[in-house]
Amino acid sequence: GDLLALFAERARLLGNKLGPVLVQLAPNFGPIELPALAGFLPSLPHDIDFAIEFRQRGWIQDGILALLAEHRVALALTDARWIPRRTMLAAAERPTADFAYLRWMGPNRDLVDYSRVQVDRSRELAAWAAVLPALARRARVYGYVNNHFAGHAPASLRELQQLLGMSVVDPDDLGDQMRLL
Repeated sequence: GDLLALFAERARLLGNKLGPVLVQLAPNFGPIELPALAGFLPSLPHDIDFAIEFRQRGWIQDGILALLAEHRVALALTDARWIPRRTMLAAAERPTADFAYLRWMGPNRDLVDYSRVQVDRSRELAAWAAVLPALARRARVYGYVNNHFAGHAPASLRELQQLLGMSVVDPDDLGDQMRLL
C-alpha cells in the first residue's frame, strides 16, 4: 500500500504526460492467485489509468474481464508467446476500461540487431489492424511496439499506420537529427 501510494504520488508529477501504467504479472502468477488480484485491484488509485498484463491464458475469461471492468483496469492486449493471438484479438472486442493498452512484443528474444526488420510480421499486423478501428470507437488506444516483434519497432509502427490508413512519415523526411556522440 505504501509503495503504491508513493509510486502514484510520483507518477502524478507527470501531469497530462502520464499515460496508462502497466502492471506486468510474473509468468508464474496464475489464475490460482485470483484472491491476490481481487485484493489488489481496489487499491489502485482511481485518477491513474492502469492496464494489467497476464502471461497465462487461463486469466482470459469472462469473470476476470468483468473484475477488470469493475475496477476500470484495461486488459493489456499483448501479441507475444504466452497467450494466443486469437485470444487477444477476441478480447479486444470487449474492452474493460475506456482505454486500451496494446503491446506488440513478438514471440522470441533471439533478435539482437534492432536496426532493421528481420521477421515479416505483416500477417500479424494486418490481423490487429482489422480490429483496431472498432476498438478505437469504444476506447482510447495506446500501442507499444517492441524491437523483438520484427526487429525494428519504428518500421513495424509505420507498417501498422499504413494498414490503418494513417499518414506515415518517412524517416528520411525528418531532417537532421541531433547526434548524441
